[in-house]
Parts: sequence; C-alpha cells; structure tokens
Amino acid sequence: MYGGLFKKRSRDANEPAHESASSSLQGASGKPASFAFPTPALRTVYHYPSSLPFPTVMDANFPAESYGSRSQDVKAAIHWGQRKLLLSEIQLLSLYARPNITYHIVYAGSAPGTHLAFLDDMFQRRHTWELVDPGQFDRPVLESRQNFTLRNEFFTNATAYGINARRLLEVLPGLGVIYRDVAVDRAGVAKKELHEQLQSIVGTIDVARGTEDIPSMYESRLDIPIGFELLCYVGMERTKPLLFVSDIRSGSVSLPNFEDHVAENMRAQECWCQILQGEYSMLKFRLPY
Repeated sequence: MYGGLFKKRSRDANEPAHESASSSLQGASGKPASFAFPTPALRTVYHYPSSLPFPTVMDANFPAESYGSRSQDVKAAIHWGQRKLLLSEIQLLSLYARPNITYHIVYAGSAPGTHLAFLDDMFQRRHTWELVDPGQFDRPVLESRQNFTLRNEFFTNATAYGINARRLLEVLPGLGVIYRDVAVDRAGVAKKELHEQLQSIVGTIDVARGTEDIPSMYESRLDIPIGFELLCYVGMERTKPLLFVSDIRSGSVSLPNFEDHVAENMRAQECWCQILQGEYSMLKFRLPY
C-alpha cells in the first residue's frame, strides 16, 4: 500500500554526478538553473488483498468507493492495451469456453491484433479467428496463419447477419440461402454514407477515432419472423460454436461528443450479441461518466 507519492532516492555525497545531468542544469549564464515542480498531494491507494481470489463478478458485497475524477492525478500505472486484452481473452478461453472444443471466434475491433498470435499458440491453434476492423492489422504477424481471416471493414448488423448466413450454408445450405435473402440482403441495402466517406482511409491506424461522426452506431435489428429465426439458430448449433469478442471504440476523448460515441458503441455491441447468439460474448464496457 502506497501513499501515491514516489520519491527518488537522495544521491550519496561521495557518488559522482553524471556530466550530462550537471550540464543540463546550467542556465544560459552558466549558473545553476532553478526548477519549480508542483508537490503532488498525498493520496491513500487501496489494493485488493492478494490473499483473496481474483474477483470476476462485482456483487453487492464488493468494496465500494464514491466516484472521483482522476484526470488531474499523476498516475504510476502503465497502460499496456495489448497485455490487458490478452489477459481477458485468456480468461474467456480458460474459464468460460468448453475445454477441448474448437470455436469460431468473431472479433470486432481487433486491430492491430499483435498479441493474438501468442494467444493462438497458447491454445494450440485450435480455434478459427475472424478479425473485423477498419484499422491497421499487424499483417506480418497474423497474415501467415491459416486459421485467421482478416477483414478490413466496419462491423455492422449486416456483418453479423452475414456471418450467420455463412454458418448456416455450411450445414443447411437450403436454409442458409433463405436466411441470406431474408436478412443479409435487407441489412446491406443501405450502406452507411459515413462508412463510404471513410473508405479511403480504411487500413490506417485511426479510422474510427478522428471524426465526431459515429461509425459504430446502433442499428435496430431486422424484423425477421420469430419462428424462422429460431429455426435458423437451432440449425447453427450443428456447426462450430461461436464466441464473440468486441473491443470497438470510435471517437477520441478529445472530441466534444465522446460520450455519445461510447453510448452508441455499447448499444451496437448489444445488438450484435443478439444477432450472433454466441455461446459467450466478451465486450468493451464503459459506463457513461
């Protein structure tokens, strides 16, 4: 447990100072330059006891604190996005996926995906991966893997319906053709104008983050007859089970409507879960504050 303040150790009196360091502290006149640094406020930091199992569910008994913005705090933690994703994906495949079962994993917002090669090797390249993202994939790492499919495009309702149709065509071709006509063709008729505008920069790093417009916006599900839709989902149980992972994020914190991006992204993910009906789904989650 730390007070939130980290101090550099004091230099020993007999320890020689580095020449580069001493020269950098000289002003234009050759005199030592003076620096004024703000003194960080002491803050109590609470750590979850390492003697307890790592929590995966926060119930009513989980310790709670009132919310306070940390935007002005000096943070000692380092955010490694690829490692964070890797740990959560290991958890999904180890604690939730059935052992010794081959899954088809649909991953929206998966670029660059550098860590996925390591994850794939951890599970003996057992699963097939369908990575969908308009951003830049780490192709030297991923492209040579036969069990990976890279799709440089925005994930939409039409994408989800298309995946369902393809899975049905593999096991029940007749039903798959009807589903494709009923769902995919109807969902793909009106391609978003915004996606057309961004098409020229698909495959670059910040496709979805630099615009106030919201590429990953909620679209309502198609009104498919419930009996037919249920029949199709039963049919899809004959093919490889599906896991859905989403790490989509459009917009940037610097944009004035960033919270609108977050809300629409959350609603879009919910809809894709309802369409795909995966065995499990792991989603990007952020509350609107």
